[in-house]
Amino acid sequence: MDEIEWEDPPAESRATKTATWESTARILRGNPGRWAIVHRTTKADAAREFASRIRQGKVKSFGFGFQAVAADTVVHARYVGDES
Repeated sequence: MDEIEWEDPPAESRATKTATWESTARILRGNPGRWAIVHRTTKADAAREFASRIRQGKVKSFGFGFQAVAADTVVHARYVGDES
């Protein structure tokens, strides 16, 4: 009989997610006006909600000055500064 090693995957911590979003926001700020895919999800509703949160400045790492749209399960965003 083959042996199997059982182990749960490591949980993604809030700190890891925050660092990822901060890095993404910093890159977008360095490329104002350019659209980028910032998130992929399995549900269109979740993508629309996340895009809305970015636009409203509710994703702390992004803050204000970003535009975001959801296309099916993909979220695109760009930094526009005070133009939004």
